[in-house]
Amino acid sequence: NPTCANLSCSKPGARTCMRCLLVKYCCKECQVDHWREHKSFCTTMKVPHIRSKFFAALNNYDRGMDLHFLNRDEEPLELILKAHAVNLELLGEHNINTSNSHHILGCILTSFRRYDEAMDHLQKSLAIRREIVGENHKFTASAYDSIGMLMADKKRYDDALIGYGKALGIRLRVMGEDSFDVG
Repeated sequence: NPTCANLSCSKPGARTCMRCLLVKYCCKECQVDHWREHKSFCTTMKVPHIRSKFFAALNNYDRGMDLHFLNRDEEPLELILKAHAVNLELLGEHNINTSNSHHILGCILTSFRRYDEAMDHLQKSLAIRREIVGENHKFTASAYDSIGMLMADKKRYDDALIGYGKALGIRLRVMGEDSFDVG
């Protein structure tokens, strides 16, 4: 099961939003709590031509990810860039889905050693995540991890340790030392 769409919850989502049929929640309370953030997405996805455009973008994204893991040519990147453009158009910059597409683009661009573009996307992802879910959230930790990986790939190990350290600090604050092996 996917995780509950309410970003302050990490339980499995079992209840589908009956308006858009695209997101899941663990319970009615989480759905009500998340409505302010979900309302514009939900309403937008009810318009048939927008919904079909969104699903075409998801298809481009899925194909791009599959191709990226099979080979490292530019075709997967172009598909994911198209999906990202649709995310920006339909959802705007201040949206967790847009943050996720920035994050994925940053990681893929890192694999192509296009570091400046990669860092731009990773920093946008981090800024959106910090604004939407705050500093102490697993999504924010993931953004710091990816920035650390980019820095390690560039052999800037001191900077990589800063990113990894921030990610670890968040995970320790959020999940506690007993939740995973940190040593």
